[in-house]
Amino acid sequence: MTKERNDPIEQLLRQTTVTLAAIGVSSEELAGIFAVERGFAIPFAGMQVSLKLYNGDRVWECTVRYSATAVDGESEAAITNILFREPMNQPQVLARKIAIHVATTRIDLAIEACS
Repeated sequence: MTKERNDPIEQLLRQTTVTLAAIGVSSEELAGIFAVERGFAIPFAGMQVSLKLYNGDRVWECTVRYSATAVDGESEAAITNILFREPMNQPQVLARKIAIHVATTRIDLAIEACS
């Protein structure tokens, strides 16, 4: 086996790409996923996945970034929200959660567009 096959980041990236393709994410969007320090970014979903140390355990942490406008409408702040944390040895669980989150977000946006 090559080092790449044993790399947990590469393994999670492969599983995530397959699950996203299964829900209809385009090949162009999948091609936009890129490596970051200890993980990868999913730009079309505003998500980042990183290998972290949490309470002494190695976990996958998936975050999403978005901006929020203040009530006065004059200022905007970038917000990072932790969506999921999963044990490092369960990449398939995180890949599934990422795909479900992307699908749910797209469904919600489609419903809002019809309202």
